[in-house]
Amino acid sequence: MKSARWEEWQPLQIVSLGSVLAAVVYPILTGIVLAVQDKPVLFDVLFACCMSVIVIVKHRSNIQRLLNGTENRFGKSKERREIEQEEKVKSQGQGHKDG
Repeated sequence: MKSARWEEWQPLQIVSLGSVLAAVVYPILTGIVLAVQDKPVLFDVLFACCMSVIVIVKHRSNIQRLLNGTENRFGKSKERREIEQEEKVKSQGQGHKDG
């Protein structure tokens, strides 16, 4: 049985979530780093924003699966994901019978 601590880290197994979050953070960090270094910010931040938009547009289908809760997790086979989904549905059904 896995500990509760492991459950807290499970969202990190979704690779596309990491890609989208990195795309969102990239222009922000670029601006902060360049501002701290007293370097011109505008061109680099605009470039970072363009790259972020490309990443997010390319991940549209992944984002939709994330919202639906059906996105594949890193390191799990399709069969294992199907088994876990079936177990989840069964446990939810049993919970309603007990209440």
